Amino acid sequence: MFAELRYPVVRKDGVIVVAAIFIIYFVTQVIRKMVGEFNKRGSGIHKSFNSPR
Repeated sequence: MFAELRYPVVRKDGVIVVAAIFIIYFVTQVIRKMVGEFNKRGSGIHKSFNSPR
């Protein structure tokens, strides 16, 4: 995590990579939450993917 501080040459790339990973993680969490909400509501689109209850 502190690799970018130890190696100033790689610092910019390190920050970009960390930021990208954080953004991707955040987006996936939001998408999972949204899909979970859709599944709870029983939305017509997501009903077809789930087994009927």
